[in-house]
Amino acid sequence: MKKLFLLWIALGALALSVVFASSGEAKRKVNLKLKKFDGGFFSIEKPRGWEVVTAGSCADFAFLMYDPGEPLRQVFYFGEVGPVYMSEQQKQIDYQYMKMGGYPIL
Repeated sequence: MKKLFLLWIALGALALSVVFASSGEAKRKVNLKLKKFDGGFFSIEKPRGWEVVTAGSCADFAFLMYDPGEPLRQVFYFGEVGPVYMSEQQKQIDYQYMKMGGYPIL
């Protein structure tokens, strides 16, 4: 669990550097004031003023961390992503395929 937490911290730091580099702010020094976010089983250091939204747990845990003042500044993590359906019809087609012996839909 501790290794997983450290991995999240590393991924978050990497994502923050990518966000600031892509927004042109990497050309000047950015002094971030960090604040601990504690979501119970999940915690992370986030920039002050940023919002964190979490969903799921264990393998399907996901979070979105964003700056309300600059909506393009976002960090997100998805543990496991399953199929995303654009319509109920497509979901039913996959369900029928699974019932006939196809791969399970998680």
